[in-house]
Amino acid sequence: MSKALVFINKWSIGILIAITLLAAILRIYHLDQVPIGFHADEAYFGYNAYSISKSLQDATGNVLPLHLESFLYSPAGYSYIAIPSIVFFGLTSFAIRLPGALFGIATIFFVFFLIKELYKDQKHNNILGIVVSSLLAISPWHINLSRASAEIVVVVFLIMLGTFFYSKWVDQGKKLFISLSFIFFTVSYVFYQAPRAFLPLFIPILFLLYRPKISAKKLAILIGAYTICIVLPVVMVLTSDVLSYRLKMLSIFNSPRTNALLFESITEDGHRQRPVAEVRLFHNKVAGYASEVFTGYMKHLSYDFLFTDQGFPDRYRIPKMGLLYIFELPLLLIGIYSIIRNRHKIGFLSIAWILIGFVGASLTYDDIPNLQRTLIIFPALHIIIGFGLFYLFTNIPKRYLARVSIACICVVFYFFFYYLHQYYSHQFIHKPIYRQQGYEGLVNAIQQELPSYKSIHITSNESSPLILFLFYLSYDPRVFHAYISSREHNYLNEDFGKISLDKYIFIPEDCPSEKNTDPLILSVDLGKCGVSDKKNVVKEIMRSDGSVIFRLVKTGQTQESL
Repeated sequence: MSKALVFINKWSIGILIAITLLAAILRIYHLDQVPIGFHADEAYFGYNAYSISKSLQDATGNVLPLHLESFLYSPAGYSYIAIPSIVFFGLTSFAIRLPGALFGIATIFFVFFLIKELYKDQKHNNILGIVVSSLLAISPWHINLSRASAEIVVVVFLIMLGTFFYSKWVDQGKKLFISLSFIFFTVSYVFYQAPRAFLPLFIPILFLLYRPKISAKKLAILIGAYTICIVLPVVMVLTSDVLSYRLKMLSIFNSPRTNALLFESITEDGHRQRPVAEVRLFHNKVAGYASEVFTGYMKHLSYDFLFTDQGFPDRYRIPKMGLLYIFELPLLLIGIYSIIRNRHKIGFLSIAWILIGFVGASLTYDDIPNLQRTLIIFPALHIIIGFGLFYLFTNIPKRYLARVSIACICVVFYFFFYYLHQYYSHQFIHKPIYRQQGYEGLVNAIQQELPSYKSIHITSNESSPLILFLFYLSYDPRVFHAYISSREHNYLNEDFGKISLDKYIFIPEDCPSEKNTDPLILSVDLGKCGVSDKKNVVKEIMRSDGSVIFRLVKTGQTQESL
């Protein structure tokens, strides 16, 4: 074992480069084809990036915005970092996914240096860094999201950078380092909502565990910087009806289920004629919301969430594959034991990181437990698992070490290749209904038929069709800006993704052809709609499992034949 430790220590940078190359292959190979489908969220980031690159305005005409009006005022950061790849590769799925993949790769490389910095007082920090980088490189959770334009992947990298420079500042006291730390922490707000719940809690714990020796004056400056850079932006978002719209829409405090359960309990007590004071004591909003928050929080700590395919949203699921490998479960438990026994400061920080990381997701009711909002815990989780693996191998009797090592390598390889099999084989045909397939083929098919019809009536029940049409048509943003400015829209009350454009008329019904009697109108129905005469079916758009997504249906003679 000692020889292996010496080898890893000596060749750690070379090993790290090899791990990073593996991570790059896993995150970029067939990026345009896998995962299948192209979700509307990806299209929102892509088309807004395209619009900014052409006109310095987002899709709705706002100049260099920090939040995307068309995307319910979601942070705009991902659109900005996608601009270079769109300029180079064009408006394609590969171009939109590439920034997330690159930041995912950078995370694998940089976590080694984060651990070296936070664990610098230990002689085996290189080894722990290599172990954690290796685990991160093959992590199903991180690979899935790195390949899917998930802005949380960028947030994870920025929080790691902020933590790294904070630790450097504690060691060296240079203003540059603490400035960089707050810059990276604050920039993460421009990418996603999750750090707005995480950082105000995480930074004080980071300060308590890695407390610098500074004067009262410098401490006051630090608190001021924390208030201005970390707390104030959150307050500004929460007090803005516009910027907080998406947060409030998903908030547990607006959950129909919570309110319905509370009303049910009060009604039942009313039938039993219980005293008002008793009813208010046991069935009030504080108790009801607290119960829902705690339930949501514990769902994120569950075996089903972490080690089976029960996380949400559905489009990120890999069949019969958890976010973590099952062999990581005992290592996680051993790691917690090792941290508590040996009082590793980085370990306590990692545990706190995880416990805080689930708070934000637990305050929402939609898609719980959520694997996207909680990726923020990803580095800390694997640091603990790394401690578990290191503790295990340093405490195995030498006579068993070779056999245990071989067995562990075989187990890791088996589960890793099982994941690749599930991801590249089963994902294509396992419930593709969640992956929003077919729009590229639909747009191409409609373009061929468009000259023959005065308008196309398209079902809008497949979620935000407009943004996908804008994306696949590479629709001129300046023309679209003029169109939007000529109409009055309130995107908080109107679904931007279903606004009709030119000949494209989006219809709320599943089967527009059932009401269409005009032969100069082509209808696009969902695949589940029946057709009385198959001769009227112009084209069918198929999913990867062979089912029909869309069906182009004509009513009678076209303009071309009149």
